[in-house]
Amino acid sequence: MTPHKLSWEEYDALVEQGNVHFLVDVREDDEWEAGHAENATHIPLGELAARVRELLPDASAPVVVCCRSGGRAARACGELSGMGYQNLAHIVGDAGNHYR
Repeated sequence: MTPHKLSWEEYDALVEQGNVHFLVDVREDDEWEAGHAENATHIPLGELAARVRELLPDASAPVVVCCRSGGRAARACGELSGMGYQNLAHIVGDAGNHYR
């Protein structure tokens, strides 16, 4: 299954509707420390395969992945799909004021 692409606005709408997803931020430590989205879980892309099962054992749960602009998030979705995760989306575009 191809992961869905979301804008930050679409993600916000899902949250407002009560369809809260597990949000994974795959940026590097220094990027995370400079600011991150509320309720995001930080797993750098290079650590994703080793750590995601401990944090999200249910491969059918909805997962949204974010990064700086969408490239790493798309790669992370491909990796997660290969691990059996089925309900994936990644955010594309600049985070703007989402990273605080």
